[in-house]
Amino acid sequence: MARLTILRNLLSGVWLINKEAGESYMPAVLQYITGETVEAFETPAEEEISPFALPIDAFQARSRVASDFSSTENIPEGSIAIIPIHGALMKEDYCGDPGTATMGQWIRNADANENIIGIILDIDSPGGHVDGTESLANTVSATAKPIVTLVDGMMASAAYWIGSAADHIILKNKTDLVGSIGTRITLADYKGYYEKYGIKVHDITADKSSDKIRLVQKVMEGDYQPMKTELLNPMNEVFLNAVIEQREGALQISDKTNEPLTGKVYLADRAIELGLADEMGELSAAIAKVKEISGTTAINSISYTEMTVQQIAKSIFGIASKQKKGEAVTAEDVEAINAELQAQGITGVVLVDAESHSAATEQLESLQEVVSTTVRYFEPEASDEEVSEFDLSEAITGLQQELEDAQAETGRLEQENETLSNSIGKPRKPRAKSTKSEIQTKPEQPDYYSEADAELDAMLEQVNKKSK
Repeated sequence: MARLTILRNLLSGVWLINKEAGESYMPAVLQYITGETVEAFETPAEEEISPFALPIDAFQARSRVASDFSSTENIPEGSIAIIPIHGALMKEDYCGDPGTATMGQWIRNADANENIIGIILDIDSPGGHVDGTESLANTVSATAKPIVTLVDGMMASAAYWIGSAADHIILKNKTDLVGSIGTRITLADYKGYYEKYGIKVHDITADKSSDKIRLVQKVMEGDYQPMKTELLNPMNEVFLNAVIEQREGALQISDKTNEPLTGKVYLADRAIELGLADEMGELSAAIAKVKEISGTTAINSISYTEMTVQQIAKSIFGIASKQKKGEAVTAEDVEAINAELQAQGITGVVLVDAESHSAATEQLESLQEVVSTTVRYFEPEASDEEVSEFDLSEAITGLQQELEDAQAETGRLEQENETLSNSIGKPRKPRAKSTKSEIQTKPEQPDYYSEADAELDAMLEQVNKKSK
């Protein structure tokens, strides 16, 4: 029954799906039409389609818990819900795959679960049927908890409508395909097949139901415009407007070509340039973004997945292998591992080559000697223990304050001196020296000589004359 549902949708439904992915189902359609056993749909592995809770504590990273998040049982506090959105999307469950209705329920459960701090949508899908897509996208938009999309393969058409409703979009691979924002319908014309078997089909509608199959009839006649105008274009506008709203502030829409809303699909780097996604990263980056948005701090400051540890260990073993072979380990080798650590969101840990470590140690020891000598300036009698505990920063701050106080006092004294000098007045200019003739004819008079002095000198001169 599930296979009949997907085939019926393939043959007659309106789709938001990448064209190549949609056409990959055509062999199944032919098998169905010719009455053969349909072999295109296999039941997927349970782990590929089942949601699970991932504890964010690195010590519990291996203990992922399969759950639909309807209860807190077995889900550690502070976990993140991982919800897979894989393959062609349908509203109802089919061939073992969950439909968008089921996915929406998982998201609502996780949003209400007190042990879940956020949600990651693990997407690898070419899109799917229109029915159910808008509803799931609205569910994603309505979550109270942070929700991040992580793409591993493809996020196209209906899948993009859903994934772009998240708070942040991360692409895992450079070859990831993103976009295909457009609407299409697939209609099969069975006329030739039926005629082959002598079957003639008659479509009869009520007198007042003239538009019942009008659009389909126009398509069969080769006139596609009515279908576009009345169905596909309005539906497509709903899709485009939803994407524009969900990626507001990030989407770069060309005024000339209207890219990236024309149905094209883009590789990761170009998708990020156009604002269809936000960054490149692994699962660890998605976890870090959920924690950042939620304001959660992990119990262990280094939070990463088992796969991340394996990747880094492999890189380090590669360096060890080079040394065993007698090959030189370059600074580029070390920088590559540190860049990988940083890309995985691992902080507080770096790899340092022996030469750089030795140089850094010598520089540190030299710096410690300078600090010790400086401390001795402040506390000459201090013990080694007191020197190690001495707050040099506080002492230097105190010296700076003393210097500022001294400069202020100097300025104050200079101002007082200037004021005192102005109050005393300027000194008198010294007189020019008299010549010899002036000395003989006119006695030299001091600066303070007055009229009374002159009268007294005249009286003394007369007395002297009389005495002679």
